[in-house]
Amino acid sequence: MTVHHGPSRLPAYGALVLTMALWGSNPSISRLVLDAVPPVALAWSRWFVVLLAVSPMVWPERQAMGAALRSEWKTLLSFGLLAGAPQSVVIYKGLEWSSAVNLGLFNSAIPVLILVLGALFWGKPIRRLEAGGIGVSLAGVLVILFQGSTEKALAFAFNLGDVVLFAGMVLWALYTLKLVDRPRTLSPPALVFLIAALGLLAATPLLVVEALVVHPPRLDGLTTLALVYIGLGPTLGAMLCFNYGVERVGAVRAGVLVHLMPVFASIFAVVLLGEQVHLFHAAGFGLVAGGALLALKAPTRLLSSAPAGKA
Repeated sequence: MTVHHGPSRLPAYGALVLTMALWGSNPSISRLVLDAVPPVALAWSRWFVVLLAVSPMVWPERQAMGAALRSEWKTLLSFGLLAGAPQSVVIYKGLEWSSAVNLGLFNSAIPVLILVLGALFWGKPIRRLEAGGIGVSLAGVLVILFQGSTEKALAFAFNLGDVVLFAGMVLWALYTLKLVDRPRTLSPPALVFLIAALGLLAATPLLVVEALVVHPPRLDGLTTLALVYIGLGPTLGAMLCFNYGVERVGAVRAGVLVHLMPVFASIFAVVLLGEQVHLFHAAGFGLVAGGALLALKAPTRLLSSAPAGKA
């Protein structure tokens, strides 16, 4: 990856901070519309907006996309499941039972999850410093899961929504690791288009079931505007800004800035939802982020192929 230096770095850092703000806004905006738009419909709508937005960009690549689908459909389908609408369904289902603050905090665990999953499934060795960082981050996750309560920890009492949110982070970490297998013939927008299309295809049966069992989306002007924002801002816009920033300052510096995302998420949650930030949130964030920075102290181990976080 080529890292640009000089005058272009300030706009790049600005783009990365904007990325974190966009990602940080997603939990609160999504939580605001969950009563009207249940989780599957919210995830489906988000990616449908992305699909519509990138379609004009990728039309010239339709033959390349068709060829990639024929030759590498298994890989592309796994991307659609791990990073597209089905992954968003998991996130929104967890958000339905948890809080926007917690969703923002769990994003900081993704870099550490990548190290753990890389060791488990890809045989990548974990160094001593990384193992220490993983332990510190895991302690932070447990502090958040058990809300800083020793009694809840001993009783193994936790919010199911937090576990579901964490599962969504695991899916995104797996996607990041698998990105090394992405078809090199596709541009980033073309890859996003196929992730959106295949993810929507997989989530459509769930959408039908949800509409019958729960309720179909109840749309009004503000709700529709929120859905468009989620698709164009935290999803597509953030991806473009992040790629711009990583290209110019490198994945190491961009990965460190991912820890701004929980800060923005907490601000939006307090302002828009009236959620409270407790001492255990601060302690958990400090441990998760500190452990991630410790584990990723070696620059070559930091994410280099994909965004380090996603809400």
